[in-house]
This record gives sequence, C-alpha cells and structure tokens, in this order.
Amino acid sequence: MSRLPVVVSLILCANTAAAYDEIRYRPAVSLEKAALPAAVVSDGQRVYVLDSKKSTLLVSDEKGAALESIGRPGAGPGALSSPKGLALGPDGLVYVADTGNSRITVFSGDGKFVRSFSAKGSEEGKLRSPEAVALGGDGRVYVADTGNNRVQIFTAEGIFLSALGPKFSKGFKGKAGKDSSKDADKPQEEMGQLGAPSRVAVDASDFIYVLDGKSERIHKFSPQGRFLKAFDVKGSDFALDEYGFLYILDPDARKVREVAPDGTSLGAFGSKGSGLGQFKEPVHISAAPEGIFWVIDRGLKRLSSVELAGKLKTDLTSPATGPKLLVSGPTRDWAWSAGALAAAVGKTSETAPDVLHAYLPTEGQFVALDANGKAVSRFGKKSGKEPFVTKQSRGFAVSREQGIFVADAGGDKVQHFTSSGGFVANFAQALGFFDSKSKEGRVRSPEGVAISDRGTVFVADAGNQRVDAFQADGTLLYTFGPPVGKLEFSQPVGLAWDSEGFIYVLDRGLKKVVKCEPSGGFVAAWGREDLGGASWRDPAAIAFDGKRYLFILDRETRRVSVLTKDGLWVTDLFSRGEGGPGLKDPVALAVQGDELFVADPGQGKILAFALHPRLAPPQDISATVVQGMVELQWRGRSDPYLARYHVLRSTRAAGPFSRIGDVETPMFRDEAVSSGETYYYRVAAQAKTNDLGVPSLPVSAEVTATSNKPLLEIVEVEMGNIFSANYKYYEKNAAGNLTLQNNSNLPFENVKVTFRLKDFMDFGTDTVLAKVRPQDKVEIVLKAVLNNRILEVTEGTPIQAEFSLTYFQEGRPMVVSLTKPLRIYSRNTITWDRPDRIATFITSNDTPIRDFARQVLTQAPALPAHLAAWGDDSAPVKAMRLWSALGAAGVKFQPAPNNPFEKMAVDPAFPEDYTQFPRETLRTKSGECDDLATLTASLFEAAGIRTALLDYPGHIALMFEVGAGEPYELGLPEESLVAYEGSFWMPLEVTLVGSPFGEANRHALGAYREMERLGKAAVIDPRKAWEIFEPATMPPMAWSPELPKAQEVAQGAEADIKRYVQERYEYLAKLYQGRIAKDAKDDEATAALGVLELEMGRSERAEELFRRALEIDPGQSAALNNLGSLAFLRKDFAKSRELFAKAAEKDSQDPGIWLNLVRVAVKFKETAKAEEFGKKAVALDPGADASVRELIP
Repeated sequence: MSRLPVVVSLILCANTAAAYDEIRYRPAVSLEKAALPAAVVSDGQRVYVLDSKKSTLLVSDEKGAALESIGRPGAGPGALSSPKGLALGPDGLVYVADTGNSRITVFSGDGKFVRSFSAKGSEEGKLRSPEAVALGGDGRVYVADTGNNRVQIFTAEGIFLSALGPKFSKGFKGKAGKDSSKDADKPQEEMGQLGAPSRVAVDASDFIYVLDGKSERIHKFSPQGRFLKAFDVKGSDFALDEYGFLYILDPDARKVREVAPDGTSLGAFGSKGSGLGQFKEPVHISAAPEGIFWVIDRGLKRLSSVELAGKLKTDLTSPATGPKLLVSGPTRDWAWSAGALAAAVGKTSETAPDVLHAYLPTEGQFVALDANGKAVSRFGKKSGKEPFVTKQSRGFAVSREQGIFVADAGGDKVQHFTSSGGFVANFAQALGFFDSKSKEGRVRSPEGVAISDRGTVFVADAGNQRVDAFQADGTLLYTFGPPVGKLEFSQPVGLAWDSEGFIYVLDRGLKKVVKCEPSGGFVAAWGREDLGGASWRDPAAIAFDGKRYLFILDRETRRVSVLTKDGLWVTDLFSRGEGGPGLKDPVALAVQGDELFVADPGQGKILAFALHPRLAPPQDISATVVQGMVELQWRGRSDPYLARYHVLRSTRAAGPFSRIGDVETPMFRDEAVSSGETYYYRVAAQAKTNDLGVPSLPVSAEVTATSNKPLLEIVEVEMGNIFSANYKYYEKNAAGNLTLQNNSNLPFENVKVTFRLKDFMDFGTDTVLAKVRPQDKVEIVLKAVLNNRILEVTEGTPIQAEFSLTYFQEGRPMVVSLTKPLRIYSRNTITWDRPDRIATFITSNDTPIRDFARQVLTQAPALPAHLAAWGDDSAPVKAMRLWSALGAAGVKFQPAPNNPFEKMAVDPAFPEDYTQFPRETLRTKSGECDDLATLTASLFEAAGIRTALLDYPGHIALMFEVGAGEPYELGLPEESLVAYEGSFWMPLEVTLVGSPFGEANRHALGAYREMERLGKAAVIDPRKAWEIFEPATMPPMAWSPELPKAQEVAQGAEADIKRYVQERYEYLAKLYQGRIAKDAKDDEATAALGVLELEMGRSERAEELFRRALEIDPGQSAALNNLGSLAFLRKDFAKSRELFAKAAEKDSQDPGIWLNLVRVAVKFKETAKAEEFGKKAVALDPGADASVRELIP
C-alpha cells in the first residue's frame, strides 16, 4: 500500500448542524494490492485491511507502508475463506469474521494465529456466513451471524453467551422508543427482529448497534439484549465513535451521514468523484482513536482517512457499571459421570486442601476429587440393608466442620457422614420420633441441601413442597412452605446459602429462584423472564460463589444463567454440544474457589470453568496537584471480588495508557511527574482472580512548576535475571536488592515497600519497615513468590519489575512507584555455576511422570519364583522395569549439536544451557544427558526409589539407592556398588537408554571409579538440593504419555533381572561355600545357602542343605521354618505344622514363624488357634496385623 500525500482541512460554518467543527482529509492509502477489500480497523499505529478475495489481512502503518500479510486461503488453522468482518480487541488481538468458514478467527497484533471458534450451523453458538464482528471493552465478542438472521455474543475464547434476533428478542414487554420512522409504534418484539445483519458495534456502556441487512437500518439494543430503537437513517455500513455518534455510509449518495446518540441527523460529508474527500464506491467505514475514520473505496482502490473534531463531542461514552462475569475453559475435564456435586463450605485448612465431592449414581457412591480429578476417597453404596445405603441422591452439601449431608430422594431421608465418609446417622425418615399428621420432621423425595455458617442444615423437601431446617444431629428446627410470600412452592430442588443471612431456593415447578430469610420470610423471587429473557424451561440446579453470583442450570436448554444475589441478570453461559465448552446433558453445578464445575453425565465428565469477574470502573475520580505531585481520589467500591486498583497514565487524552501503580485504597499519589506537563489518568479495578475490569474515563491534571522531589524515594534497585524453572528458589532467596532514601529531616514509621513482577506474581511481596530515620538509607532484600505461570515462558522474555514505596504524610498515604527491566529466562534455561539447580527439573510429582511410572510398575507381571530373589517391590527390580520401559517407549539419547561433550562445568562459551523437563523429554522421546538424567531420576523417585546425580566434567550420570547394611545382605559385591551416606547405590549411564540395564550399570560404574580416582566426581543429592531449588510444580496438560507394550517391557526387564539374579547367586554361593569350607559346622551359612538354592527354584537341593543345618544344630529355627515352608508348598500341612511348631519352640521371637502357624491353622480350619498365633505375631511386629487379617477369613 502506498501513500497519496495530500492534506485538506475545512473549517465549517457556525450554522452547520454537524457535530464536527473541523474536518481534515488525511492522506489516502492505495489499495492496489487488495483484490477485494472488505473491512479496515486501526489502533492508531497499525492499519489492518481485510482482503475478502485473497482471504488475507494486509497490515501497514498509518502512512501506508506495508508491514506484513496475515492469513492464507483455506479452512485449516489460521486460514481464511472470503472473510468480511474485522475488529480489534482491547488486548490488541485481531478478530476476523471468517465468513466462508462460518467461524471467528483470532490473530495476534503481529500476525500469529491464536485460535478460532464456532462452526457452521444454526444451533446456539454455531454460525452461518458471519459478516461482522465487534469487541466490547470487557473482551466479549459480538458476531453478526448473517446467515442465521441474528447477532451472537461469545467470550473471547468462544464460549456462547447469548443472542439477539428472531427468537431471542421475544419475551420483552412494552413498546419501542419512538423516532421519526413509520415503524416507531410497532411492538419491539417485531422491531427487534433482524434480517441478514451485516454490521455490529458495541459502545463503552455495552449498548449494541446492529445494521439490519434487509431494512438497511441500525437497530439499538440494551446490554441485556432488549430492543430499544431503530435509527431512521439508511446505509450499507456504519461506524460508532467513542462519544456514541454514528457515522453511516450511504453508498448511493457517496456520503457519510452523522447521527447523534439520540438519533438526530446532524450532517454529512463526502461527495461523488475522485478528488480528496470524494468517493466512487465506498463499502466500509470504521472509527479509530482521536476522531479518525477510515473508509474503503473499492471504486478508487484506496483507503480514505478523515479526522473530525467538534464542540458537541464533550462527553465520552461512560463505561458500563453493571456486574459482569465471564468464564473460560474448560480448564479441566475429569472422566466422572456424576449426578450431583458439592463444594465444601466453612473454614479452610492449610493441611487439608479443598476437594470437590461428587455423587456417582451408577455406583451409588460419593467420591472426593483432588485438583487433578483423582479420587482421594470413596464411600457409600446404592443397595443393601445397611443404614448408610444411599438409594438415589440429586443433592448434598459438605461442611468442613459438620461433615456431609445427603438428600436421599430414593430413601426419603437425610444422611449424615463425616468429612472422610464415615457414616454418622440417618434422620428425617419415616422411622423416628415424628409421627404427627403434618409429617413434620419427615422428608419426601428431598432434592437439595445447604448448610449455614452456624451449622443449620436446610433441606429442599420437594415431595412436601417446603424447606426443612435441622440441627446437625437431625433435630427439626422449623419448616417453611408451601406458601412463601404470594407464591407457593411447587418443587423445590436446590438450595444455596448466603453468609449474609439468606437462603436461595430453586423451584423447578415455579421456574424461579426464591430468596428468603433463614426463617422462611419471603424477600424476592426471580424467573428468567423477570430478568429480561425467555423463561427457564427446566431449572434443575443452583450454585452460589459465596460472594456475589448465583448460577442456575437450565437442563433442557443446556444453559447456565448467572445473576447477582440481588436478582440482576448478568449473563447466560454455554450451549448444547459435545467437547470443549459444549454441554450435552448437564445435571449439577458447584462453585469451588474461582471455578465453576458442571457435571455432564451425557459426556461422562465433570467440566471446570475459570470465573472471570470484570469489575466496573471506579466512579467520581478526581485529580489534584498537591506539592508538585498528582493526587488521585475516587469513590471506593464494596465488592467481595475486589483486590486492588490499577492506576494508568498517559500524556495524551487518547492514550496509550501505561500502568504506573497498584493500590488497595481509593487513593494514589503520582510523584514521578514533571512540571509543565499535563497528565491523563484512568483507574481500573482488579479482581482477586487477577482479572482487570474496564478502565474509567480519563481525568487530567496539569503539573505547575514546583519542587516535586518526594520525601522518601527509591534511589537504587539491583535485580538479577530470573530463572523461571527455579521460581520457588526466590521465595527464600534474594531476587534483588532495593535501596530507599529518606530525603527529609523527619522519621517515617511503617514504611511499606512492595515488589511485583507483572503476570508472574499473584500478589506483591511487601516489606514493612518499622522506622526510617531522617536522611537514612535502607537496603531491602527482595524476595518473590512466583506463580507457576512462569513455566509457560518458552524463550527469554524482557519484563518490567514494579516497585512501590508507601509512607504516610500527615496521616495520608503517599505512594512512589518505579519500574525496572529484567529478563525472565526460558523455563528450560540453566547455568552450571550452581549444578544443584538441576534438582528443579527432577519432577517426580508431575502427573505424566508419576502416571507413567506407576502404570509401568502396575502392569508388570509378577516375577517367576526363580527370579524373585529381590522381590517385585525392591529398588533394583523397579529400576530395571522402568529402564526397560524407557527403551521400549523409544526414548533415545540426542547429543547437543553445539556441545557433543555435554559440558556440565561453568564455561564462558556456554553461559546458558538448555534443559528439558522430564515430561518434555518423555514426550519428544529424546534428550541430552542432563535431560535423560532428570527423566530417569524423576521416574525412579516417583516409584519410591531414592536417586542422586553424578556430576563429572562434561557429563552427568545417575545412581539409585539399593539399600543399607552389608553388601552380602543386598546380594551384590561391594566393588559393584557406590557407597554414599551409609548406603550402597547402583550407578547408571543414562545416555545408554535402550541398552541392557547391565551395560548401562557397568559403563557408569567404570566412569565413576575413574572420575573418583581423579577427584572429579561430585554427587548432587536432590534432597539436599531441593532445600534451595525445589522441584517445579508443572501446570496441568492434556497430553499423557503412551505406555509401551507390557510384554516388551517385561521381556527386557526379565532379561536384566535374570542376569543380576544369576550374578547374585554366584556371588552369595561363593561367599557361603567359602564359609562352609572354613567351618563345615557353620549351620547359619548352610541354611543361608539353602535359602539361596530355594530362591533359584532348586527345592530338593535346598531341602538337603536345610537338613544338613539341622544335623549340625537341631535347634536351628530358620532351617525348621524353611523345611516347614517346603512341606506347606507340597500341601503336606500336617508335616508343615509340626515343623513350624518346632521352629516356634526354638525361636518364639520370630513373627514370621507365627504367621506361618496362622497359615497352617487356617488350612485346618482352626480359627481360634489362627487368631491366637496372629496375636503373637502382631505383638512381636505390629506391621504384621494386615497380613494376619488377610489370612484369617
């Protein structure tokens, strides 16, 4: 695109009706490279032009210099097909109405594909040939769904919210506002109907403007979707500016017509022709910052730019002040088919993290799910005569203090369990002390439960059309209903408790939410039609976030309505569908923390969605210059979601605005100002979820010439770069240092310094100084509690560290702010000045790693008797199985291309190195030596095997702990092991992954001996290193590793195990035979050799050795016990009992002998004796209790 350098400015006469006093035609931009330009948007710096024919997006600067081309023709990710609509989001993302593909496609400002959503169809959430898209200040996406004659509203991620159009404007009462059109008196149900809408816009107050393609008129809707009016000016396109003025394109007259917010036609500009300010075939217009408008003229193949200024435009459109809540996700989906959900209420405990409880109707069980959706406990059953049987439940509640209360609709009772699932009691059933005619105290088909702060249990007694209130012990307190106010309960199915002292009752029959006082006093009632929409068809579940919002599930429409606890409609969520955010057959809701959970047994899932409250901007903001500083004040908000306020500043009214500080109180002082400058400020409210609301309208302050040096100031900050993988390190160790200076002769008390890294710290780190003396300098160590979003950093990223200094002057808070650049290293970056940093990458608790290790070991077949010398649960056997699994999974060593020697020591040529996390190595199936070492160590640690890393110059290997004691007790010669901290360890050369275990072991052992001889072997003990460099907590991921074939793993492992078992036999046999050679009467060596032969499957040779040991010492209890075991295996139980009894007589302190007597007693069905022997075994070894209980039926 090229520039046509002509500028003309016109000063209009005073008697003009237009809102602008001055119109300036800016240089036009050539569109010769665009085959069919369809839409244009600009952020004031970049201009984006959509080429519908080429299906691309052309990007230039405002002068027309081409920057790049975005997109390509097609239907794949990032491709476009005949796109017609374009919009910029408040976050700088570019949204394209991908008309041919019937979807919305999103790009970053620099052209990278971000996502797309929706697909072709007529159902809610589906699109058909959309021609326009617009973005609200809160990030909501408005789509002109042209082919379906409606406008649909989505979240930025594509979750369906609501729609305007033929069937969506029904249900509203009253008439449309009148204007000059002949249709002004028609009912708004008719006026709000749309026909092929081709353009949509939304103002700062969330009013929606839609160009109806058939009537060519603009319809205006309220933020709730209620039709308000139709403007009596026709056109083919329009733009809406930040003051609420409409600019409507009239292609026939080649003009742009200006319409005031109240619908008054003010004037027009443009004419037919090819000169400046003239049009030949104008097809599109859009508004840009600072009164600039862009017009696409296909006839002249150019992009015209017009700048308007006028006295009528005095008040910017105010941001919406109503409550807003959006969702994203699903953030998690768990494979549980639940019929009811409950989040715990009451005081939280640091030692007991929150779990979500779910009822599984098929199994008749309740399950507690952790943050990963794994069951931490299960209890209950659906059939039987036991009192804890739950026949059918559609609602229950969980109190951390009182336990779990279940509405058993099938059993007509309420059940009480402990928090861990222990049965306490049933109450409110027909059996009991309540036998009056009114049936008080009895429930019939109870559906829902809620628990108050004081432990009162409220039950939605659907069958009796009332709500019952009980004490936790089941004592009836009172009931209310069926009559409540002027209503009468029909089918109360759900309850929600508000800590402010209200109970919300969802009545499925009334299709309403009824708000009551705890005693049942009527407060209010709302149906969906009362809130501005169609009635709920089947409201089946209710949930409350504990703060402000109620969530109502309409099971028939698969929609969730959100309303405030005062009955204001906020939004509707979701649509029918499968996968992603779609709902197939939802039945229950729960809110836990900042997430909404939906039970959808139709998909066999529990879906989690993150809640995003968008707080309204602060009101009544003032900016005053005080002592050379700008003091901002505003009216504070009372909102349970409010965390802090963000203060933004610019030197231009139109921005761009940059954040200069955060405060928790409605006041801010900007000391970093210059005299003679005018500053503009906006303030936004941030929620506790870190979601930022829409900023306020700007206010200005002019700083006059005066001294603006603060009394306290930050004079120096030293910050090092941040290793994202080691993010936990900075909780206990310095990330940098800050020095503050008291410039006054006064002391200051309770001075607070706050340090924060944007996006990577949920909360700033505060340091409070009790006193800063006059003219004193104080140095502060900066520590950081970073969140694990920092692990999403995949390349070195420059960011701004934010510092604020808060002190009090004459009782008023003063805030000094400062930012400093630093670099966040990639999560895979490591420097070897501290080799123990690598401990961060040993992530045994990472779900893919933990699951892989556990599943490999779980699916491993039990070892045959002749290979079971070490046992299935021994460290060597588990290590060999995991080693075999890595090889079978195809994991390979990949040497570093720039450093084939895998250098570990500090080297100026390689100040930064790249290390993969174990999940990444397992996924890519390749890695360098450090990658393979951390992967193997993580798998071993996940399997309960202690590991350490062997650090050599230029290399890294691994060793794992075999055990303590003498080498012969482990079955391996001392020269084949590494001694470390009182234990023996087996080393492994991880780069030989895929090779036999023995080869990797022998190679590593030889390398260790050589490095040890040279004094160059160092051990990195993860447990010691974790005290400084804790393992990273990895974010959830959808991917899970594919397990290798169990047979292939078993074959490889058994070959290694067989080799080591044979080596073990040869070593121990030589040891015992040497002892016997020295002393033929060594009965212990003889018996031990017998056990060794028995382990190898040579029972006859073993028996011969046991009998020889008895000949040497008739009281040899081990030989007697082992002979008894041989007899038992041959099913000679009488002989085995005789031998076990003799062994017990010789050694009554061996619990193993008593366990053997339990076994033989059970065979003879001598239960009393078995119990007697079991007690003796447990008395000697309490750990034998489980074995005893398993043996005795």
